[in-house]
Amino acid sequence: MTEELHAWLDAHLPQAETLNDGVDFRLGARVLRVSGSAETVQQLTDLAPLDRIDRLDGLDGLDGPDSSHTHLPRVGLHYLDDASIADLPDTGHLRRGPYGAITAWANDDGGYGAEATSDVKRDGTSEASPWLICLEDDLSAMLAFHLESRQALAFSRTALAPRQVAEFARTLMHWAAIADGNVLVHAAAVAREGRGLLICGVGTSGKTTLVRQCIAEGWAFLADNVVEYSPGAATNASATQLWSTYATLKLRPDALPVSPPETSISLWDDEAEKDIHFLVGATRAQFAAEPVTHMATLVLQPGGPAHPEPLAAGAGLLAIAPNTVAQFPFYEREVLERVSALTRSAPLFTAGRMPLDAMTRLLENMLEDVTA
Repeated sequence: MTEELHAWLDAHLPQAETLNDGVDFRLGARVLRVSGSAETVQQLTDLAPLDRIDRLDGLDGLDGPDSSHTHLPRVGLHYLDDASIADLPDTGHLRRGPYGAITAWANDDGGYGAEATSDVKRDGTSEASPWLICLEDDLSAMLAFHLESRQALAFSRTALAPRQVAEFARTLMHWAAIADGNVLVHAAAVAREGRGLLICGVGTSGKTTLVRQCIAEGWAFLADNVVEYSPGAATNASATQLWSTYATLKLRPDALPVSPPETSISLWDDEAEKDIHFLVGATRAQFAAEPVTHMATLVLQPGGPAHPEPLAAGAGLLAIAPNTVAQFPFYEREVLERVSALTRSAPLFTAGRMPLDAMTRLLENMLEDVTA
């Protein structure tokens, strides 16, 4: 039963909650404290896919009066050591869904997600569990998020692969975004003078090429694969926001040349067959540390028009939702509702392959029309 795994996690949670050490990073619209794995922290620090928060700023980096991150919600991620996981309960009877999500046990008739957060006791009664769990079939890695304490426990029997560092703790970020009233969208995003443009589309639709051209011409960069969408700020409930996520770009070997060339550390990802660029220097400085106002959404579609044209909200939902929903263990309904709200919160446009030398001018014209 899942109660054995929950009990094991419950036993390790107090240790993680009482730790004062760790390094703080900004993970989308929140602060993430990573503890318990010097190797992982060093990888994140060296490659810098996330904004690191200087703990010497203000009062320990988060509570000082000048800190721009004081208002952000927080989550913790503690890596368990080999000794801690030596007595991990047998999980062979548990059913796993996408990303190793523990959805139910083998003799349960419920569909995917039906019993995702419930635990059936030996007397047949059930109660909601605060744990969300992803566990690889071969027990090589685990991530478990305790909703009430906002503390995650994890282990990995091998060093994190480049793609895992490039989109560090992405599953945790999905869960935390839902808990905070937001949603993580499979999309890219750029901004001009605080006006954000969300760029959606299936793989090979041209999202990264468009983002690179915008970066080359001085736009702020938020992401090329996942963006956090917030329905409104506390100071202005009508203004929706986009938050940057990972300061990385993933390029295929045959990617179009965009000037200036990438000035970043590059590592090859065997699984996606792409080069992952960890941005540095002037390009890294264009990574948006603060949220931007969501002004418009552009959906790139094969065979679409050469200039952005208006798109109906229903068509936008059909284009955006499938790739986004597939990334969320347990929260399909909530994701659909929030993506639907996203498509209604700002004007929608669609386009196909736009002329490379005219891309940013077309986007600027589109944003100006929206603003007007």
